[in-house]
Amino acid sequence: QVHVLGMLSDQLQAELRCAVTLACLSKHPLFMRLAEFTEAMNQVAMHSVEEHSLALGDTLFAAGTDAKHAICIRSGSVFYNKVDSEELGSLEARRAASREDWLCEAALWTTWSHLGEAY
Repeated sequence: QVHVLGMLSDQLQAELRCAVTLACLSKHPLFMRLAEFTEAMNQVAMHSVEEHSLALGDTLFAAGTDAKHAICIRSGSVFYNKVDSEELGSLEARRAASREDWLCEAALWTTWSHLGEAY
């Protein structure tokens, strides 16, 4: 973390966080519409968005676990295998998600459990 950012006012921190996350969030229709309302989008960015970094091979989520968050990929890529796929591990069953793709969107709207694994 950059400690000098903590010296910014709450409003400037919210605006900066919004600017950083907007590229990814605005690919989703709800957040694209919400972006028209600057203060509302600043609040979403400040209080509802977290950033996590993964190393190659790290597990993002496992099958059967509760989905607590929607995930938007800012950079890199994530591989997904649906567990009940007859061809688990095949190129058809393994799907790649990359920059600005969304995973687990259902967690925004309902109680959801992961149907596969992402890494």
